[in-house]
Amino acid sequence: MRTEPHTRDTRTRGTPITAAVAMLVTATAAMLSGCGTTMLMEEDAVRRITAPADAAAHVVHCTADFTTMPDGTIQEKRYVVVRVGSDAAGFPRQLSVSEDANDRVLNVEGRILHTNGSAARIKPSAFYRVNVSDDQTIAEEYARIAPLSEKVAPGDLVETVVLIEHVFPQMGVFFSPSMFGHAADNVACTVTTIPGHDLAMQMANVSITPVITTTPAGTVHSFTWPAYRPPGRTYHAMLERNPSPALFIVPSGQSWASFGDWYLDLVKDRLVPGKALADTAARVTAGKATARERMDAIFEYCQRNVRYEQMFLEHGEFVPNAADVILARKFGDCKDYTTLMHAMAASVGIPAHLAICYRGRGHRLHENIPASQFNHVLLHFSDNGVDRWYDATDRLGLCGTPSFDLANATALVVDRGQSKLVMIAESPANLFRVEGDLVMSEESGLTGILRATFTQQYAVEYSWASEHLNPEKMRSSLTHALHEVLGATMIIDSIGWSSARDAFTITARCRMPNCLAAIGENRYAAASRLFPNLLPDDTEEEGVQHAFFFPYYNRVAMDVAIARAAGGTAPVHLRLAYQLPAGPFTDADRPAFLAQLKDALAAFTRSIALTGTSHP
Repeated sequence: MRTEPHTRDTRTRGTPITAAVAMLVTATAAMLSGCGTTMLMEEDAVRRITAPADAAAHVVHCTADFTTMPDGTIQEKRYVVVRVGSDAAGFPRQLSVSEDANDRVLNVEGRILHTNGSAARIKPSAFYRVNVSDDQTIAEEYARIAPLSEKVAPGDLVETVVLIEHVFPQMGVFFSPSMFGHAADNVACTVTTIPGHDLAMQMANVSITPVITTTPAGTVHSFTWPAYRPPGRTYHAMLERNPSPALFIVPSGQSWASFGDWYLDLVKDRLVPGKALADTAARVTAGKATARERMDAIFEYCQRNVRYEQMFLEHGEFVPNAADVILARKFGDCKDYTTLMHAMAASVGIPAHLAICYRGRGHRLHENIPASQFNHVLLHFSDNGVDRWYDATDRLGLCGTPSFDLANATALVVDRGQSKLVMIAESPANLFRVEGDLVMSEESGLTGILRATFTQQYAVEYSWASEHLNPEKMRSSLTHALHEVLGATMIIDSIGWSSARDAFTITARCRMPNCLAAIGENRYAAASRLFPNLLPDDTEEEGVQHAFFFPYYNRVAMDVAIARAAGGTAPVHLRLAYQLPAGPFTDADRPAFLAQLKDALAAFTRSIALTGTSHP
């Protein structure tokens, strides 16, 4: 998990190339000063590490030692030992470690200990630095890669150690066994605070009581972690996506208000409007009477005139370019869009604020942990007490309303001395409307026209795609979308679409085989058979009791006319409507949601008769 406000997309940074270097990948490690020429453990000590055998690569040892330094940074030295499993043939051919502007790799090395007693050391010089910039990303981020010159075999131990310095501890240092991506045993970490540089340690999804000792170097908190096993199956669609045990380390006394002040100090010089920017803002807002009208005009200008590009320079994963530079270049990422809108708003007297949040539904924000748990930046404007949110990365987004993947997310509104967490409320105008004119084509099938209309927040991603994809790719994308949100067995013969500011409609000529229930000579239709994907599946599983959010379209209206035969008698209408809260749900409000979901499921499965008069 990365915890920085940087771009629209949640990118997996430093994805492990091998299980053996999972500890290298998060780049949340740092250096202990005064280490010798080698960082590796004694070879005999490594060989004595024991843990259950595993078919897959298995972390059999991990120690991480965090220490505050006199300059305020946090440093860590981390060892990881992995036993290669019986699937050694699939073990990758290189080790890697990522670094960036916040987490600087100072040293890294490794070693392979073969079962025959031989060993091969991977020296620091074997890790060469590779810039990860590509044709879409200019990145201040690198990967250090060391090719493995020899194969590994089942039972071999792969030992790695990395030293990395955290330049901005205010962002929070994150440690979790889940970062390995594999089973892990014998995991421990220590946090040493030197006098005058105390740290606050807060747990998420786990409770571990540290052993506290005092040494001449400072106070040491030692944590011993329980054995970690990755989930045995994919999470239920309605569960939270970040339930792993974790430890956050932040400067002692840090609060959301002080974190907001720190971030504002970090970027304040980038928010100052120059003359060209002020002139542009004045021109764009000319004739707009209210603050909201001026803010909307600024948003639309930035949305239409600045193209989206990731720009990771000068600590650019969380520090934007200067507003004047963004205006001149006409490109940037989420923090650049927001910086430009903020500076333009300030130049015409609108008191807007930066807001940092996590983009992607199903993510829990731990409100009691004032460390960055964010990956996105947008602008907040209070319109006479009504929260409005401006996200110009949504190329066809609505003024003041972000896309649905931010519905009910929690954002930190950055305001000098009073930064606070605010919920980005779901738009009450959201609706997914399904209409159709179908006719029975066989005993158990239907054919005809379906119209699927997405409004407000639901429409944003489709409207965005319609401007960026060619017609062939758009047809393919929308075909996939209908299969995903309605039903995978639907056969789509042709598809078209239309886009408005706050709505997007897909029109499809389709066939739906085997969608009718048969009892004797009678035929029945139900929403659950025509469109089985409209509601989450597996709703009877025990996991639904831990529902965290509603994963799909939670506001639905349906009116599908079904005729017995072309030109025959008046069609029968299959109608359905439900509005469910989007979540996230706390333990207190989950029961009420589940009761509403039960009612929706009952309506969803209710049948209407197409032939005959009785219901099954």
